[in-house]
Amino acid sequence: MEIDELFINKLASKWNIPSIPRDDLKQEFRIIYEKCNKNFKEDRDTKFSTYFMTACKNKVKELRKRYTPLPVKDLSDYVQEIDKSEAVTKEIIEYIDTMKNGDVLRAYYLEGKTQDVIAKEKGVSQPYIAKLVREGVQELREQFNS
Repeated sequence: MEIDELFINKLASKWNIPSIPRDDLKQEFRIIYEKCNKNFKEDRDTKFSTYFMTACKNKVKELRKRYTPLPVKDLSDYVQEIDKSEAVTKEIIEYIDTMKNGDVLRAYYLEGKTQDVIAKEKGVSQPYIAKLVREGVQELREQFNS
């Protein structure tokens, strides 16, 4: 079977993942198509389109889970809880730069990188980065809520 590029484009538009370029997503769908085409058994009670779409949905779920930041409270919300003044915001950002793992908080909250990207850059696991973020936010709470 030939890959229908128009259909691949529609899938990539429908299941947009902001942190993944559309061309990369289309490539993922092409790979899935090839794998489905290779592994599809016509003697089963399912159509190829159902088999393919299920594989695509599963891949999108996996990618969203991997490339969407974990639901740790946003630093800007946290700053607003403390005080709305720019001086306090600046003080918090300066404090982050002095923290042991401040580079992780800076990359995650201020530069908008995902935990997965930070983990790859540092050569550690994403759950470890999540732990460092939680600990960092806790340290900020202790420092600025007293």
